[in-house]
Amino acid sequence: MQKRKKFTLTELLLIVAVVLINAAILFPVLAGQNDSARHIACENNLKDLAVKLDMYAEVNDGFLPPAWSGASRETRELCGRKTGFWFDFLARDGYFTNWKEAKRSEEKARRNAQNAMKSLICPADADPVMVSHTYSVYTSYGFNQKYGENPQAFYRVTNIANANRVPMIMDSWGGEAGAIPVHMRARVSSGYLQSGKYPAHGFNNTLFFDGHVEALRNKRISFTITANN
Repeated sequence: MQKRKKFTLTELLLIVAVVLINAAILFPVLAGQNDSARHIACENNLKDLAVKLDMYAEVNDGFLPPAWSGASRETRELCGRKTGFWFDFLARDGYFTNWKEAKRSEEKARRNAQNAMKSLICPADADPVMVSHTYSVYTSYGFNQKYGENPQAFYRVTNIANANRVPMIMDSWGGEAGAIPVHMRARVSSGYLQSGKYPAHGFNNTLFFDGHVEALRNKRISFTITANN
């Protein structure tokens, strides 16, 4: 019987070296694909929110919900005395399918985040913050706090002159310590996107008031809304 030829130590080491080299080449490629997939999913979240907000505006005389209706008594009056963040208004009016009221309930809020309110969570955000005020809601996104901060700051969407240049909603998790991402100030200082404070995909995905989505990285941008005369 012919004896099988055994691998020498040199051959084994060569095989191991080839495997390690291939792994070193493939791992960054696969990691990049994961980042790209998260980026696309985040963009789709913002596009979904754009549709919901567009439908909201259609039945609310062209107005969007405020970033936070508690900004002033006058703002609350304009909102029918309803208190809450922008996503509270969407939830109350039925724009999240199968949404369940989750007042002060972390468990119900988590179930909403996994199902009805998935579009409020950036896929790169492994630990989204829970905002507990009117309802308990998990979110990764911030709304431009300039919109609706007072009665003069309520504009019909069609009346915003710089709608294609001013952000409405931004991927804003992971910002300054203690900040919550319901307003853009959680990540933005003086209109400048801070380097080193980006989500895992490396930039702030941003929904503008005209409905388009763009990835912004380390860029100076104004959040001031101007209206047509």
